[in-house]
Amino acid sequence: MERRQSRVTRQCQCGCTLTEQTGHIIASAHQRCQKSVRRWTIHVQPQYTISLTIINFTLSHLSSVLVYDSTTPTAAGTQLPLLVKLNKDADEDASRTLMTSGNRMLIKYVTVNNNVSAVRNNDGFIASYVATNQLTGTVLRAAIFTLMLPLSSTLLFT
Repeated sequence: MERRQSRVTRQCQCGCTLTEQTGHIIASAHQRCQKSVRRWTIHVQPQYTISLTIINFTLSHLSSVLVYDSTTPTAAGTQLPLLVKLNKDADEDASRTLMTSGNRMLIKYVTVNNNVSAVRNNDGFIASYVATNQLTGTVLRAAIFTLMLPLSSTLLFT
């Protein structure tokens, strides 16, 4: 496997569409975002599935992380299959690796804007993902990410 360091960027801190075959998401209540619901859509090549690992999460009682298996675009008002919902009471086992049934995934981080409790508690999460070929099981351009910042500093974006 290829080993590389991944620099934390602010480009995607408030949500975006990710199309790389490997990557990571770092979200924190310290980040200044316009919306209280941030959305990351991961969309990889059609013959691949997505494995998402929640590396760390700290959530206040008003925050949650929802991960959906969105194998195909759905009609308006149709609910996507929910893979996991993390909240303050979530068990440590909830940080397991999640797998989609297709090539798309939706991650929502729901928090309350200007929630002092969320900011004080370092509310947020860190996740990484990798695309895997559905037919062969091989990982496309596998990488082990080493974050440049310690976890406590990582979540302190301003």
